[in-house]
Amino acid sequence: MIKYALPGVMGLCLSILATTEAKAAGFTFTRIADTTVFSSVSSPAINDQGTVAFLAGSPIPISGISSDINNVFRGDGGPVSNIYTPLLNPSGPRRGFVDPLAIGNPQINNAGTVAFTRTVPFAPQGLADLVLIPAPGQPLSRSYSSNGGIYGFSLNDIGEVAVTSQDLNASVLRTPSRIWGRTGAERFSISGLSINNAGTVVFAGNNPENRTERGIFQVNNNGVISSVLPETPSFGNFRNTLINDQGTIAFLAGSGTSSQIVSINQAGTRTNIAQTNSVFTNFGALSLNVRGTVAFFSDLNNGGKGIFLGSDPVQNKVIAIGDSLFNTTVTDLQFASDGLNNFGQVTFFARLSNGSTGIFRANPVLSPSNPRPASPPEIAAVPEPASALGLLGFAAISASSMLKRQTKKQA
Repeated sequence: MIKYALPGVMGLCLSILATTEAKAAGFTFTRIADTTVFSSVSSPAINDQGTVAFLAGSPIPISGISSDINNVFRGDGGPVSNIYTPLLNPSGPRRGFVDPLAIGNPQINNAGTVAFTRTVPFAPQGLADLVLIPAPGQPLSRSYSSNGGIYGFSLNDIGEVAVTSQDLNASVLRTPSRIWGRTGAERFSISGLSINNAGTVVFAGNNPENRTERGIFQVNNNGVISSVLPETPSFGNFRNTLINDQGTIAFLAGSGTSSQIVSINQAGTRTNIAQTNSVFTNFGALSLNVRGTVAFFSDLNNGGKGIFLGSDPVQNKVIAIGDSLFNTTVTDLQFASDGLNNFGQVTFFARLSNGSTGIFRANPVLSPSNPRPASPPEIAAVPEPASALGLLGFAAISASSMLKRQTKKQA
């Protein structure tokens, strides 16, 4: 059995060590990792220390079978650490993958824990699990496994997770306080799962207790579901729901040319953050921080794409296709729902006109009129993790795995 080291890792590490910051109006930009050697890269996630987690991989043939091998990385602008590499058995009658393959976009919380989903290649039932890696050098733990696929998950700062999945013929929603499972005609559909540090979970779709009821719902830490906003013929198609520690909920409503990004605070006040118009043509991922700031990804009417913090495409722009970045030009972007932290830093994947790709972090420029905000009282200060090992040595590191199942109450 071997741990597979991706080609080009030596060059990746050296390019990381040589990075500097590029500057633009309102932000400086830090290159977290040069990912040019990889054929696939996830959208990254960021925590309040500015540490970023992402998946990156390349195809490798295993006796005629080709599949992307995604490694999971964590970095903050210095040497990047590889925290998960699947174990392979490249030869013999039982050749193939011993460990499941990491897929999708990861999440990272303020304790430095990284969560991501894995899948078992070629399994007929879509076997998958959700795993957590607390810190560099610490063992992996399995939070949840599924026999039909994991559709979404959310991680909070104390390590609690909410998960929606398909288990055989059942729709399943798992929160820290309760589990719902429905089969047949009672199966439900959920999107935009999000959990805050109080353990409150929000989602859009069907109410698991009454699938004919559609809208935005929340589950408190006692396992009680309540309606936040019901769908109506004139206002619906809710998705990309998020909740922060103040109880503010952000979401995307409508479709196509009539979409809008909306937030609702605990008092029920609704704010329209942005809507499709002559500039924004189609919204993608949203990210919400504790101050109520929403970062969002949007297609633009000029054929481009960008990441924005509000409805003004100039004043509220973070980065867009065509912008200069590290002495070259952005040609493509990716952004995910954990791409904004509570201090206004934004992380993203970019493809550049010089042929390179990378994971970047946008840092707000601080000034007397724009000082770094104090840490929100509901966010505990978390020390930086111990220095991570660089990529130069990751091929020689064999991470142990500890599989644990969490016992939870069944509805």
